[in-house]
Amino acid sequence: MPNNIVPLYQPGQTPVENIDTRITPLIDWWGIQPEIPDDIVPGLIPRRMVTLLAGRAGFGKSFLCQMLMSAAAVGADWLGQPVCQCKSLGLFSEDPADRMQPRQDVICKHYGIDYTSLTDVSVITNDDGDFELFSCFRRFGPGTPRTLWKKIELRCIEEGKELIILDNAQNVFSGDQNNPLHVNSFIRYFNSRARELNAAVVLLCNPPKDRSSYFTGIQRWEDSARNTLSLQAPKDMNGKEIDGEFVLKIEKSNYIPYNHPLKRKGITLCWENDILVPRDAEEPIMLDTLGKLDLQARIVKAITHATDVLGWKFAADPLSPNYLPGKLAGQRQWQHVSWADLVSALDRLLSDGKLIKVCVRDAWLIRAPDSQPYLGESNSTL
Repeated sequence: MPNNIVPLYQPGQTPVENIDTRITPLIDWWGIQPEIPDDIVPGLIPRRMVTLLAGRAGFGKSFLCQMLMSAAAVGADWLGQPVCQCKSLGLFSEDPADRMQPRQDVICKHYGIDYTSLTDVSVITNDDGDFELFSCFRRFGPGTPRTLWKKIELRCIEEGKELIILDNAQNVFSGDQNNPLHVNSFIRYFNSRARELNAAVVLLCNPPKDRSSYFTGIQRWEDSARNTLSLQAPKDMNGKEIDGEFVLKIEKSNYIPYNHPLKRKGITLCWENDILVPRDAEEPIMLDTLGKLDLQARIVKAITHATDVLGWKFAADPLSPNYLPGKLAGQRQWQHVSWADLVSALDRLLSDGKLIKVCVRDAWLIRAPDSQPYLGESNSTL
């Protein structure tokens, strides 16, 4: 071998992987009709990936998943949303059978079905057994699936399960929830299994005790999951939680528009006859000229109170979870206002100088001109 030629790998080393089969020229897509997404619940529970469902203990995450499995068995609606009829398996590591059965009786009554309709639904309840599905034994190494998951996956293949519930992350994941490598390998692995099974995997988790985020652990949890939902108690403009109400909302989804109603407002739920049902929302109304002027004045007043008294932040970026119209639309007292009117009012208020954009750590936030500056605010304004 000439001296100026260096081998790609030395003898005894692992050869470099051939990636030819992984590279797709875009021209290959020419003339191919894209497949229509076949979500379990359109917009909420997509197939072929992990959906992270986070919410405080006692809010009803497990109950909602039990409802979802029942709705999928018969093709009924779930929280007012259509559901693809399919077979399901749920691992409920916190709930014993004698607690789940009474809940299932209530759910069956709600849907008008009996247990003969649930032959395609299977559950693993809290029997004090092992629930670890994935373990990370090395601090700086990825994790590996455990035998229990291999058995569950084989059962899902044999029985054609298309919806898999894993309740919850702290019991099925044996690793450091604050280690990016552990978290990423865990989510990536179950994403790959969801694709292989053509199934939806719903992973439940709890937020931290200080409620600084809707999910526990580090940001990598949300970054690794392609679809994340939160179940939270809505707050009024005084920052107090509205008693007896919950909001199921898409916090992150790479496959629906940012202004999708399930992202902006979510689904407001309440308990009725021991079942979680969507609360009837007022239909948005389009405002006339006087109505728009009144809306603008209300927005300025609300933002001034929220920033100066409650310490809220409002973003100018439509992709931010703190986007001003989105934050307002999530409040009960604003849900009668159409999205178009909220966005139009913001544009008018900014152009008239009644609201201003200010730069805070490379992000543009919105406040009233005479409000208190945000912490870390620079002198730049728009």
